[in-house]
Amino acid sequence: GLPAGRAEAGARIAADKERSPTKQSCIDCHGPAGNAPIDAAYPRLGGQYADYLAHSLQAYRAGDRQHALMSS
Repeated sequence: GLPAGRAEAGARIAADKERSPTKQSCIDCHGPAGNAPIDAAYPRLGGQYADYLAHSLQAYRAGDRQHALMSS
């Protein structure tokens, strides 16, 4: 049920602050490669399974998972 991966499009979106409601990008909190979070409480995204990331993002969108920045 998950969409096929599009790594190049994802990399562009991860760095695009203008499309984000918070005007922050993924790399602002998780680091350029997803492995240098600004806080130890933030997860490392680099190396995670694509289906885990997709399900997590879908849960934020649905309101089933909460975080002050991610939920918006």
